[in-house]
Amino acid sequence: LEEKYDIEGARKKISLFGPPTLLNEDLDKDLEDSNSNQLTDIFSFDLQEINHGVQNGSGTGSMSWDSSIVMGLYFAVNPDELRGNVLELGSGVGLGGILSNVATNFIHDDTSATAQRSVTLTDVNDDVLNVLQQNMNAAAFEDGICIQKLDWFDFLGDLQTSPNASLKDSE
Repeated sequence: LEEKYDIEGARKKISLFGPPTLLNEDLDKDLEDSNSNQLTDIFSFDLQEINHGVQNGSGTGSMSWDSSIVMGLYFAVNPDELRGNVLELGSGVGLGGILSNVATNFIHDDTSATAQRSVTLTDVNDDVLNVLQQNMNAAAFEDGICIQKLDWFDFLGDLQTSPNASLKDSE
């Protein structure tokens, strides 16, 4: 994986490299047989972030974090861990969701019954959600991924107003 950062534009060029045979092949075998001199660009896109977003009220979701890269690479090696209906809480600008989608849908191309049925990426901040949608479009994921606003406090109900309430009481 390679990141090229444009500080002025708060933008990253994200490129995922691998052996030429990586697409739709056995990942473990390719990783064992790969030669670093024979890597090819598997997937690239421009990731927009929000310039000074953390300081200006857009919160921590306004930028990508190394944990997003780790999550995407984890699912590239362990695609069976990401099956069924997938919900990412606090997706921010979407790097983790994009890389995980690439890993499970492009690299492994699994059409079995256990494949992802739906993917929903969430965040609470409207500015972050707009940039998340732009990034999904830039990564050419117009279909198959739902973006939703999710404010955890909306689901706490009586827990916010009554400190003695429990989750069991709100059911």
